[in-house]
Amino acid sequence: MKQLPEGNTKVNAFGNVGLRWAQSDPKAALAWAQQLPEGPAKDRALRDIIGTAWALRDPKAAVEFASTLPSGGSRDVVMSDIARRWAGTDPLSASQWLAALPDDQTNPGQRYRLIEDVARGWLQSDPAKAAAWLATTSLPADRKQQLLQKR
Repeated sequence: MKQLPEGNTKVNAFGNVGLRWAQSDPKAALAWAQQLPEGPAKDRALRDIIGTAWALRDPKAAVEFASTLPSGGSRDVVMSDIARRWAGTDPLSASQWLAALPDDQTNPGQRYRLIEDVARGWLQSDPAKAAAWLATTSLPADRKQQLLQKR
């Protein structure tokens, strides 16, 4: 794969390898991705391993690991991926995790995106409970309204 030219093909290939490998051996896939050179291919592999495969298997463990990533781009994307997948399978637990997430682990913009990610997943399975939860969050009223109108 190292011979692949830089660009989308290489990024997608690394993501696909990481995702497929993580389905059978997430720890080995993660170790492989962590040793990749910094860049879009590594970011995609980590995203697919942690934010998809691991998040579907064990979202709590995925969040614990994702919180150790350097803050910013990749971490924010991975946390959003985890929140979306977790909300799709267990929205109550996802909302409880988000409520307990220390403020120093996210900036306000990222926290709002995580709230929206959880709300979107929950609105699909139980709109009434999702709306009740959403009303208790710190998300600005206009963004809450946008989410509720899209369902």
